[in-house]
Amino acid sequence: MAAGNARKGAKIGDVLFPRTAYNNDGGKIDKDGKHLPEGNPINGHQQLHEMAQFIDLPGIVVHFEDIFSGATVVDNPSLFDRPESISRKVHGYDMECYGFYDSMQQKGVPFFFAKGVSDIGAEKTDDYQHVATSNASKFSLKLIELFLKTKNITYRKTLFPSSPGSNPVPISLTHLLICCIS
Repeated sequence: MAAGNARKGAKIGDVLFPRTAYNNDGGKIDKDGKHLPEGNPINGHQQLHEMAQFIDLPGIVVHFEDIFSGATVVDNPSLFDRPESISRKVHGYDMECYGFYDSMQQKGVPFFFAKGVSDIGAEKTDDYQHVATSNASKFSLKLIELFLKTKNITYRKTLFPSSPGSNPVPISLTHLLICCIS
């Protein structure tokens, strides 16, 4: 589950399928004690991102923009003030996406990340977690179905030590798809 940026139109129950993840924990603290984040963007899997945009689920809105990740649960209405200084396309905040993107890119396998919006970063409750996870799961299942019907996804086989590290190869149904849904 994630916090949605209401200023960008994200509402409870929407799904975030981020194009890019930004790190909230990087950067520096200036002499006045202010945190100046650098963001350090990591992109998601481009082909899966393009494929996901063809999915239509009535009643479920999907945002294909950026997400800001950090190691802290934030319950503050000004949550999205800082991320917009790094990327004007930030539609959500979570704690896992950046680390997930980083580790999956190092492995070179196809991956995706879908998060349901359960709050807007302030006045957090558990009241909407069920609808958030349900919508993210429905979207993810449709993407997995679409993924299984195609053989045009490529990736670097760095997962296997005997394979060249940067040569794209066609994926088959016997290869991996790693996803994170919540």
